[in-house]
Amino acid sequence: MTTNMEPSTPQTSLDILAPPTTGDDVAQASSYDSTLAQELMDLSHICIQDINHRTVYAEADVPPFIAPDFKAVNSGHPDSTSYHEYLDLHREFAEIHPEYQVRVINTSIDMDERSGHASVFMLIEILGRPADTRRGAVVLWKWRKRFGRWLLFKQAGIRGMCGVLEDGYIQGKPVTREPDTEQVHM
Repeated sequence: MTTNMEPSTPQTSLDILAPPTTGDDVAQASSYDSTLAQELMDLSHICIQDINHRTVYAEADVPPFIAPDFKAVNSGHPDSTSYHEYLDLHREFAEIHPEYQVRVINTSIDMDERSGHASVFMLIEILGRPADTRRGAVVLWKWRKRFGRWLLFKQAGIRGMCGVLEDGYIQGKPVTREPDTEQVHM
């Protein structure tokens, strides 16, 4: 049975980036072990928890799934050449912006077990940096399998534009929109 339902109009940019899905929309024909895929996504979530909990690891205590040559490249701030540097940078953000938190909205994976490579994609929301703001971002966690172990070796992120909080404020000021007065003629 087919129904002709109009798709709902997106209300925010996140609705466009992470639209609602149904079982009909999602193909389950994967060429990889879904248990392993879920494990890599769960381990990637630990890195977000480390940011939100302001985790500090001694050199010997870094999670065993982090590759020794871990690197992070993100728009808007310096590259990190180790997991320690990566967490240090986020703790610095939190010192300046105590409300700083990262919220995961959606996670997916592209994985090729034969070649030993996987990419975990996260749509995230960055809250409190600066205060009273939120912005969307996309994070890519790169995994590789070496000597029988999956290791997280790279993180890359690109942030979106500043968003408006639910209370109608952006950077502490009420959001007002002036009517468009200019028209473009072609």
